[in-house]
Amino acid sequence: MLFLFTLNSGEYSDYKVTSICWNPKNHELLALGMAKNKPVQKDQQEGSPQEPFKDDGAILFYSLKNPSFPENIIKTESSVNTIDFSTKRPYIIAVGELDGSVEIFDVRNPNDKIGSSRDIFNRENSDMANTHTDMVTEVKWVDNHDKGEFLVSISLDG
Repeated sequence: MLFLFTLNSGEYSDYKVTSICWNPKNHELLALGMAKNKPVQKDQQEGSPQEPFKDDGAILFYSLKNPSFPENIIKTESSVNTIDFSTKRPYIIAVGELDGSVEIFDVRNPNDKIGSSRDIFNRENSDMANTHTDMVTEVKWVDNHDKGEFLVSISLDG
């Protein structure tokens, strides 16, 4: 087999690729969702709610102009399961994570998180009806022409 190029992940070589997504407008931009190969469960404090695996993850952005090294990296608080670029705003990427969180980033400013279900819903609250309690398996931007684009997510919690 002949390889056209190899993506080098540097410090993320002990991670696995869990998701891949081409940018809908910039066809030279590729995003990879990354998760630890063997996530470990964090120690529980007495009386704290059960936390899922909390190893960090990352999104690595590669350009076909230079596929050897990532052009940009966004670090996440939990391993990444799924990613999807917005079709209306291709600089926005949604991330579904192992701990049940959904995060949204602007790739033009990767250090600035736009939003997170982790911030909106405090997991210590008793009302968790509007947040996932298990890993997010899919995030998808849906274009409803009348009402604009919105984000949907699927989790193992049903």
